[in-house]
Amino acid sequence: MPRFGFTWDATDAITVRGGIGLFSGGNPNVWYSNVYSNTNTTAVQTQIRGVDLFAQEWVNCESTAPTCGPGWGVPSQQAEQVAAGDGSNFEIVYLDPDFEAPTEWTYSLGMTWEFGNGYVLTADALITRGDDTAIYKHGDLDFTGEYNDMGYPVYDSARLPTFVLTNSSKGNESESLSFSLFKTFESGWDMRLGYAWTDAKDVNPMTSSVAFSNYVNRAFYDPEEEVLSTSNYNIEHRFTGVFNYTANWFGEYRTRFSIYGQASSGVPYSTVLGGADGTIGAYGFTPYLDFIEHVLEEPGTRNDNNGSWWRKVDMRISQEFPGFSDSHRGSAYVVIDNLTNLINYD
Repeated sequence: MPRFGFTWDATDAITVRGGIGLFSGGNPNVWYSNVYSNTNTTAVQTQIRGVDLFAQEWVNCESTAPTCGPGWGVPSQQAEQVAAGDGSNFEIVYLDPDFEAPTEWTYSLGMTWEFGNGYVLTADALITRGDDTAIYKHGDLDFTGEYNDMGYPVYDSARLPTFVLTNSSKGNESESLSFSLFKTFESGWDMRLGYAWTDAKDVNPMTSSVAFSNYVNRAFYDPEEEVLSTSNYNIEHRFTGVFNYTANWFGEYRTRFSIYGQASSGVPYSTVLGGADGTIGAYGFTPYLDFIEHVLEEPGTRNDNNGSWWRKVDMRISQEFPGFSDSHRGSAYVVIDNLTNLINYD
C-alpha cells in the first residue's frame, strides 16, 4: 500500500513532519470467521424445558465419566435433533461475494517548535477517510416501498433469515487537531499541557464480535440505512495537564510527585424509542431488534446530543530505593485515583 512521509528541519528550533498513506487491517478477524462458524448447518442448537433431568436417557458421555447423566452427557432426544439438523440457530452469516477489505487514507501534518526558555510546543493535524467500511446487513429483507403509521419503512423477510458482511457505500471519516506545551524547570518541576479536538463519524460502530449484536448495537431510524453520523467514540474536546515534581531527598534516590488532570466534553448519545416501541411498534419484529432501545425518533439524529463534561484529577507518588547491587534501583508508588473527590467532602 502506498505511503509517503517526510521530516523537515525548517530551522534549528522548528521541525515540520507529515505524511500520506493507505492503511488496512485492524478489523477483528472474528467478523470473517463468523461466515464459517454460523452456517446454520454445521452448528445447531436445541433446548428442552420442564423435564426431569434424571429421567432422561443420556448419551455422548466420556469413558472416564463416573456416570452417564446430568453434567456428563447429553439428553438423547437433543442429540437426535442435532444429528438430524432439526435444531434452531441464529441467522446464517455469509460474506458478500463482492466484499473488499476495508482501507483508510490517512493524511498528517505536524510541527515541533522549541522556543525561548526551554518551552516545547507541538501541533498535529490528522485526517482519515475510510473506503469499503465493513458493516452487517440483513440478507433476507426487501423494502416493500411502504411506510407504517409511525413513518418507519416496512420490510418483508423474503428469504431464509441471514446476515451479510458487506461494505458500506459511505466510508468512516475523522479529523483531529492536537496541541501540547512542555517545559522543564530547574527547580525540579516539569509540566505538559495539552488540548485535542476530534470530529469522527461512522456508519456503524461495529461494537461486537457477532453479526446480530453488530447489527442492533447502534442507533438508527432504518436498520438497513447507511448514514454517516457522529461516532459513539467521539470526544470533541479534551484538555489535559501533567505536573511533576522530582527531588533527591534520600541521597541519589528520587522522590517524584505527579498530578494528572483532564477535562473532556461529554460522550454523544441519541434520542430513541422504548424497546417494545422499536421492536414491535416501529418494525413489527421484521427485523427482530431484541427490544433494545436503539430506534431513533427522528431520521438522521444518531448521536446528535452530547452528555455533560467530565473532569478528573489523579495523583501518583513514587520513591526509589536501593536494589540488590549498586547498579540496581527499586521503586514503590502510590496512586490516588480521583484526588479531587478525596479532597471534596461533599
